[in-house]
Amino acid sequence: MNRLFTFIAIALIFCAGNQTKVKAGTMDKEMKRATGCQAYANTRFLYYINEIRSAVLIVHGEKAHSRYFGESAFRYMMDGKAEGYDFARKPNPVPNNKQLLIIPGASHCDLYDGGGKGLIPWDNIEEFLKKNLKR
Repeated sequence: MNRLFTFIAIALIFCAGNQTKVKAGTMDKEMKRATGCQAYANTRFLYYINEIRSAVLIVHGEKAHSRYFGESAFRYMMDGKAEGYDFARKPNPVPNNKQLLIIPGASHCDLYDGGGKGLIPWDNIEEFLKKNLKR
C-alpha cells in the first residue's frame, strides 16, 4: 500500500513540477523529452485515499479550475465516498489530521508561484505542519 501512495505522490509532484517550470520560463532541454502525465489518466487515484493515516493538507484556490477535484478527494478521503465516483469504502480511521484549505480569491496558479498577490497561506501551512509533524 505504501508503494501506491508513493507512486501517486511522485506522479502528482512530477506533473506540478513540470507545469511550474514551464510557467516560470525555466524549462531546459532536459525537460523537453516526450514525457507527461497522460499515463496516469486511467489510474483510480482516489480508490485507497480513505486509508491514509498520515496527515494530509489539501490546498486549493477558490477560483481554481481544479477545485472540484480537491474537494471530491477530501470528501472521499474523509467519508469513503464522493459524488461522481462509483465506489464506496469505509470512512477514514484517522480523520483528525486531515484538512482542506480553500484560499479566497486564489486561482490555480496563484498557489505555486504566488501570483504576485501573496496568496500562498504560509501561516496555515506552518500551523498544520507544527500540529502534525512529530519531533
